[in-house]
Amino acid sequence: MTLTVHHLQVSQSERVVWLCEELGIDYELKNYKRDPVFAPANYKALHPTAAAPVIEDNGKVIAESAACVEYIAQVYGNGKFFVKPDEKEYADFVYWFHFANGRVPTFENLRNPCRDPKTHCRHPPAISKPSHVPQHGRHRARLSNRPKYSG
Repeated sequence: MTLTVHHLQVSQSERVVWLCEELGIDYELKNYKRDPVFAPANYKALHPTAAAPVIEDNGKVIAESAACVEYIAQVYGNGKFFVKPDEKEYADFVYWFHFANGRVPTFENLRNPCRDPKTHCRHPPAISKPSHVPQHGRHRARLSNRPKYSG
């Protein structure tokens, strides 16, 4: 086992842990708690950007969830869960793969803008349901006939 996943709690590194479990691969999980809201110093020292998640594999250190997911899926999963460039749905796959990083966190922050574990956000969320996001209906319609993306 050479893959190490540095998992910062309450971050996008949840995706990397999930992928490793879905692929059934062996990996070492190093768990980091927030201090109290931000990443602790020992986590920030892992990568120059102090981004979450971070993976280490055979001397390589990779940060950012999309980069980690793509690396693991290609290297350890033989491309499982990915659409190949010569497949008809490739453009949609690339769009939705990056949409998750670019938009979903923004929507989630609108729904729950306060992440202070001491106050537990006493303010009402700005968006209470995905359907309140203006683009949600268009995205749902676009995905409805694509089982590869919508389950």
